[in-house]
Amino acid sequence: MMRMIIHFADLTKKFLFYGKDVRLEMRNTLWAIEGLIERTLFLTPGYENETLASVRARNIAKLMARYPDQFCEVKAVNRDLASEREALERPPQST
Repeated sequence: MMRMIIHFADLTKKFLFYGKDVRLEMRNTLWAIEGLIERTLFLTPGYENETLASVRARNIAKLMARYPDQFCEVKAVNRDLASEREALERPPQST
């Protein structure tokens, strides 16, 4: 997995700094990394029924609880952990 992440970082460098069109290879590499994360979740006790999409949705819900309007440095430092925990434990909403 680290090799794929390093490869993705190298592709990002080629794209950003050298203007190479490596978007398709970046997309394929991200797809492979996501597959590894999904398999890792499946093999982790307590996370067998999780998907990367459900983890992502809960993280977004947590961030929306922390920053309901927009990012604020004060709220980043003085977090309401109870409301963040509640947002994480709430079942994900279907889109």
